[in-house]
Amino acid sequence: MEHWDPIGVADFPEAADEYDSYGLQVAGKLRAGASVDEVASYLSHVRRDLMGLLSHAEADKAAAERIVGWYLSTSGEREAFVALEWHEPNANDA
Repeated sequence: MEHWDPIGVADFPEAADEYDSYGLQVAGKLRAGASVDEVASYLSHVRRDLMGLLSHAEADKAAAERIVGWYLSTSGEREAFVALEWHEPNANDA
């Protein structure tokens, strides 16, 4: 979540995992088909309700646009991977 740093820890290597739990939630939302607005709403919720910070809807929306844009730009690769048929290996595969 390098484009979303509400508490300003991006320059501190020891805080590299600070947002990991939120990133996992965003990843789940993306896999479920979340829109930019849904991701932005989640980021705003985290900022305001979980971190106790002032709202910054514009920053959350901008981060959500980048995150969803990245996800969609790589979705073709994921869809191709998922579409591969798995089969039991047999002697001919060796």
